[in-house]
Amino acid sequence: MTSNVGSQMIMDYTGDDISSLDNQILETLRGHFRPEFLNRIDDIVIFDRIHPESMRAIVDVQLEKVVRQVKDSRDITLDFDNSVRDMLARDGYDPSFGARPLKRLIQKRVLDPLALELI
Repeated sequence: MTSNVGSQMIMDYTGDDISSLDNQILETLRGHFRPEFLNRIDDIVIFDRIHPESMRAIVDVQLEKVVRQVKDSRDITLDFDNSVRDMLARDGYDPSFGARPLKRLIQKRVLDPLALELI
């Protein structure tokens, strides 16, 4: 389960004391969710924002899934050149949402056109 509670705090944070930020976020969680709910959660992991430089690695992982899926289902080998990977990394990143738009972008610019070609 994930939540965006505290995400704006992470986006706005410019300090060096991450433990202080973590404590502030945990306090925000306690104010947002009922104690009964939080008590059912075994662990809370606070993720840092995704930096644009990290997007290329995320793109590579997502495209590898596409390559594997097409190979397994159609016995077709796909290869994405660096310009495609760079475009997806650039256009799939949003400072507010991190890499979340990437999946939709891959669907729109890779999977949908590919499906039309395979039909």
